[in-house]
Amino acid sequence: MKKKQLPKKIWIAAAALLVVLLVGSGVGLAWSRAVPAEQVETYTAYAYTKQSEADYRVHLFPSDTFEEVQEPGKAYLSKLTDYIAADFYFNFQGEQEGAQLSGVYSAAAYLTATTGGEEKRVVWERVFKLLPAQAVRIENDRIVIEESVQIPFAEYRRFAEQIREQTGYSPGELNLLVEFEILLEIQAASVEEMVEKRFDPHLLIPMGGSTFVVGGDLVSKNADGITQERVVPVPGVEQARVVFTLSTFFFAGALAALFFLTSPLDTVTPGRKKTLRLLKKHGDRIATLAGQAPEGVEQAITVNSFDDLLKVADELQKPVFYYPPGAGSGHENLFLVWDEGIIYKYSIDD
Repeated sequence: MKKKQLPKKIWIAAAALLVVLLVGSGVGLAWSRAVPAEQVETYTAYAYTKQSEADYRVHLFPSDTFEEVQEPGKAYLSKLTDYIAADFYFNFQGEQEGAQLSGVYSAAAYLTATTGGEEKRVVWERVFKLLPAQAVRIENDRIVIEESVQIPFAEYRRFAEQIREQTGYSPGELNLLVEFEILLEIQAASVEEMVEKRFDPHLLIPMGGSTFVVGGDLVSKNADGITQERVVPVPGVEQARVVFTLSTFFFAGALAALFFLTSPLDTVTPGRKKTLRLLKKHGDRIATLAGQAPEGVEQAITVNSFDDLLKVADELQKPVFYYPPGAGSGHENLFLVWDEGIIYKYSIDD
């Protein structure tokens, strides 16, 4: 099959463009294949809100000087304190209907003696049960717990004093942690297996000084959830693979069609090529003119070759003039040597 000829510059430009596009598309295809098409995503499978509050009143030993019941938020005298009445409130609300909820709650006090300094280490610890484990009550995916406990502050101080007398050791810090422990089991349709969640609103009471303040997790409300992992497609990767695959085949096919169905047409004629070679080789002896051919020519002699024309120029000691096509020489490349009405010429058809 005869190939269709295209102008050489257009053919080269088209080939170069297709090569660049093919390489770029190939690089994009390699990148899209190297990038993972899937990724692991962490998502909230079961959302819930949790709210807890701890209120308290400090009860002093009967005295004519101080009121027996002290309001929260103050500093209290340790020696005058009998017990602390604490009220705990806990509210758990799941955002997914039909979940199976269960759990237990209890309360305990942890009396801990530690060393002082930056690196505190536990020297001794005693656990006092305040509330035995009880099952939570569930209604409409909601759990509400309201409990009151009495913290025998004076009793715990006497216990710590007995240990000090027996051992002779005075702790760097003596703290009482009253913890309301809640352990829930959650089984929801969106969760693969049963999940345990632990919540522990608490009061923290320092007992080593002459006064104390009640701190800890007094009020807390936040939204949280049970998270799980799943495999999801990376956005855009599959689309990029399809686009780069199709574009790579398209540009490869277009480039193959350009090579097998077309060929470049050389716009420089053989005559022009020969003329350019002569101008390059003998440029120091040739003067290119743009005007008309010499007038008053009595005789025109055509020589057989450019070398013959050079011999004439050497013998007459005349320059060689070159008239390109369109400068009065028609469609030929004309070389002349002019000598007083006689011209010696050699022409090359363009």
